[in-house]
Amino acid sequence: GNDIFIDEVGRNSNTEFADIFVSSDFENFTFLGRAGEGSNAFDLSTIGFTQPVTAVRIVGLDNGGDSPGFDVINVEVPNSSLQSFSNQTTPVNRVFNFFDSGAGPIDGPYGGIVSGGFPVPVSTDVVLGRDSDSVTDFLSLPTDSFVIVGFDNQIIIDGLGDDVIIRNTTTTQAQADVFVTSDFNNYEFLGGIQGEAVSTFDLSNIGFTQPVRGIAIVGLDNDGGSPGYDLASVEVPNSSLVSQTTAVNRVFQFSDSGAGPIAGPYGGILSGDFGDFPIPVSTDVVLGKDSDALTQFLSLPTDSFVTVGFDNQTIIDSPGDDIIIRNTTTTQAQADVFVTSDFNNYEFLGGIQGEAVSTFDLSTIGLTEPVRGITILGLDNDGNSPGYDLASVEVFNSSLL
Repeated sequence: GNDIFIDEVGRNSNTEFADIFVSSDFENFTFLGRAGEGSNAFDLSTIGFTQPVTAVRIVGLDNGGDSPGFDVINVEVPNSSLQSFSNQTTPVNRVFNFFDSGAGPIDGPYGGIVSGGFPVPVSTDVVLGRDSDSVTDFLSLPTDSFVIVGFDNQIIIDGLGDDVIIRNTTTTQAQADVFVTSDFNNYEFLGGIQGEAVSTFDLSNIGFTQPVRGIAIVGLDNDGGSPGYDLASVEVPNSSLVSQTTAVNRVFQFSDSGAGPIAGPYGGILSGDFGDFPIPVSTDVVLGKDSDALTQFLSLPTDSFVTVGFDNQTIIDSPGDDIIIRNTTTTQAQADVFVTSDFNNYEFLGGIQGEAVSTFDLSTIGLTEPVRGITILGLDNDGNSPGYDLASVEVFNSSLL
């Protein structure tokens, strides 16, 4: 049924119109339809819009009427089309750093289980990948201990309203300070936590305009049964998240070793639980895609390789990982990865041991020259489409020059 209702004064002059747009991120707006005088109803399904809508834009088209322009009375949405904004959040999925000050009763990281048992040693990963419905354990941060968290391939921007949500296990006296960083070198104070079970922060309050890559939570005391601030989860509203990677857009070279069942390049098409492979494919199937668009792949059997990169950008070493290589799924297929700055000399960057997602940091090999090409070399003939099934290669935007 209809999802958005817009009422205009409607004086039957038939001279007042507006175009209606919707957005999920306050940056990109999609045309929904045109509104006229009186009552107007719009159904998101008519434009195939599947993202949660966080904003409706109404753009006047004329100066008709006694009060020139499109006279909006109200905008309504049926309850059946509404979802609580708090449900539209994504929990952090990566710990960048942890520091144990030694102020706790045992070596850190320590914390506990909500149902009982603390303080006990825990992994820092207990704060990852969870929302408020799945808080079962926590990481305690005593005085001057801290943890820095964020996302693998997304950055945080100043969206509408709050941008960061931090949850304690319950209301306590424990306190913490929160900082944000765009480069993991300089940190800006975002705000303090005074024992609240849920603390929210808005980047606009400190005028922070750089993309945020890390959130640091620093314990300020040793309160509680598991001394320190008991961090349960960190979440970010989806409207404050943007992708921080760019997919390669050029294939510089492909070499078919002849080790596959058919002449290369070959690969396949994924469709639900089924697929069509091995079949001839273009090497371009690995270009211009991120993790949401992995429908085709290029198989690299033993000693076959492909070299990819960008038309007019080079890759540099920035803080954290620089390159992401995706397989279609976790398999036994393996590959080696090399990088080059001149297409003559190639440096071994690392190996892939069947992981669905492999990340690489240029600092691990001390490469200081800008990288122009990334080579992925197949090492075996595993799988239904024999070889390493390369789906996409992405580079963090902070590593692009």
